[in-house]
Amino acid sequence: VFWCYIEEPDYESGTDEGFFDQSGLIYDGRGGFDRGVGVKKKAYFAYKEMVGMLSNTTLVYTQDDDTTFLSIFMRNNSEKISVLWQDKWMGNKTVRILGNGSLIVYSIYGEEISTTEDSIDLNLDIEPVYIIGDVEKYRYISAPPVEHP
Repeated sequence: VFWCYIEEPDYESGTDEGFFDQSGLIYDGRGGFDRGVGVKKKAYFAYKEMVGMLSNTTLVYTQDDDTTFLSIFMRNNSEKISVLWQDKWMGNKTVRILGNGSLIVYSIYGEEISTTEDSIDLNLDIEPVYIIGDVEKYRYISAPPVEHP
């Protein structure tokens, strides 16, 4: 569910059961699954990372095939920041990210996943990853042949 509010609203007048009652980035202290007033949700940290990564950037390239999505942004005409994710309902395919030079992969929350040179194979899901470096495109990795006895 995409968030609608910074802090959860009291949308259903104290019931904490309405659809929008859960749509904030910060808990409001009401309800059985609430973690306490002012406690930040995972979505808060993902949004914070996205704003930090993509502020002052320009979209320069996209590649998608309705399963895997790549958006490449440029900051100050020098630093490329790529966002890559996969629609899990359309398939779960390993992709090879092709680039030039150092590629640093970060989680949706900004945690470094790996650093590599020129290419990296990733198993993606619906949570985007950020890649700092000169990414050119992706391609799918074929599954190894199955040997039968």
